[in-house]
Amino acid sequence: MTPTDGMAVTAYAELNYNFKNGDHPLYSRYGLDVKKMFASESKRAILVVHGELQANNRHGRAVF
Repeated sequence: MTPTDGMAVTAYAELNYNFKNGDHPLYSRYGLDVKKMFASESKRAILVVHGELQANNRHGRAVF
């Protein structure tokens, strides 16, 4: 069954270390993902609101 009403929240963190010689081999990423579903009274139409926030860091410097 497919859900028609509710909310889902996911938080995550990722850490990556490059083993090659080089400047600043450490990289991290953090995120938050939120989904909210609003169903109509008949349950035939569903509005899904989705938001995502991410932060990236490369050993003290922002990564774009």
